[in-house]
Amino acid sequence: MWEVGADGQADEVAFSSEYPEAVMALAFVGPDLVIGAEGGAIRRWPFGVGGAMASFQEPDEEVDITSMAFSVRGILAVGEDEGVIQLRHPGDYAVETLLEGHTGTINNMAFSTDGRILASGSDDGTLRLWNVDAGEELIALTDHTHQIRDLALSASGDIASASMDGKVRMWQLTSSLHGDFYSGHQGYIFESLMGAAWSAAISPDMHTLAFGDNFFVWLKNMASGESSGSFMLGPIVHSVAFSPDGSLVAAGGGLGEGVVRVWDIETGDEVLTLEGRTGSLVTVLFDPTGATLLTGGTGETNDIQVWDIATGNELARFQGHTGGVFSLAFSPDATLLASGSGDDTVRLWNVATQEELAVLAGHTSEVDALAFSPDGALLISGSHDRSIRVWDVETGKLLVVIEDLLGGVTGLAFTPDGELLVSGGSDGTVRLWGVESLDPAQ
Repeated sequence: MWEVGADGQADEVAFSSEYPEAVMALAFVGPDLVIGAEGGAIRRWPFGVGGAMASFQEPDEEVDITSMAFSVRGILAVGEDEGVIQLRHPGDYAVETLLEGHTGTINNMAFSTDGRILASGSDDGTLRLWNVDAGEELIALTDHTHQIRDLALSASGDIASASMDGKVRMWQLTSSLHGDFYSGHQGYIFESLMGAAWSAAISPDMHTLAFGDNFFVWLKNMASGESSGSFMLGPIVHSVAFSPDGSLVAAGGGLGEGVVRVWDIETGDEVLTLEGRTGSLVTVLFDPTGATLLTGGTGETNDIQVWDIATGNELARFQGHTGGVFSLAFSPDATLLASGSGDDTVRLWNVATQEELAVLAGHTSEVDALAFSPDGALLISGSHDRSIRVWDVETGKLLVVIEDLLGGVTGLAFTPDGELLVSGGSDGTVRLWGVESLDPAQ
């Protein structure tokens, strides 16, 4: 063990010769050093206090420890020569999760700055990203043709990988998924490394697209396609929304613990954080004034909560749903709020009093999308049951049902003139419907 002084000189401060196996991986864990070796042995050396080396995994000739990394959250990742990654619990370092997917030796690993993402490189030539909390693979990047020998994560989330194929690839999260080489580096530029795009919104001035993936909110200039910035939310960005003046962007998500964050787009500052709710926050919506934010989700409550942007205080609740809230929409005059839920209903509310005005029943699965017509006379709902329903807002009467679509309905929007309805589905299709006939317009 060496201590490097300000003058660049290194002095030996600790030495141990008691390790019987060949040492293959090292990781600092707080004030201690964790040592991995051939034969699967893992030992902890409290060198700072002159303590003796202690073993918490005895040798097993069937496996070698080839890589280790320690996260800011206290989790120790241990890579094996057989391609398995152990995630060990803080404290006793018992194995909590096994990450399986690689087919070759794990050569290197690195955690993101918040400890929620783990990157791993392997002899199988793949770079893989893992959701640490869920214990699941986010994506496998397969462009290298030989073993990945080293990798690094920047604070902004960019990844560099070095391979025996003679290339160092820079993986950026802000460009084309099938894009060009990046700034002369031997690497591709990616739109998003974090799996599916879960949510999207367009700014009121139509200049900026925001979309959420498994961890980040990305901002793109719609004219040039260039990145305008990015923000870290956490596991699964279920919903994004712009404030009415376009100065703020909000995102809601979470796995097991819901979180909402609001950022100032110009400064990049986080202006509001709401955490601690059990479940996921699936939908966020600014009120038409931009002063409050509405949130709905799953978990400890099925209420729609109203938050003051300036103070973070909860101002009101809409109560009545018996399942999670998955979609929200204001009427054009902002006097009504519509909500879609996992209880298979759509509900209409008086915005000023939070009074429930109507329960619109008919869907047989969660309601994931809502849209008012521009004149406020119609409310359209889309569901996981693969149907679209058209409701008369004044009477609550069901007017039209479109059933047996190829997938669940995940998004709805009217054209500004109200003549066409756009629907997006889990089958990967976007459809245009003539509102008068509700036959496909294209």
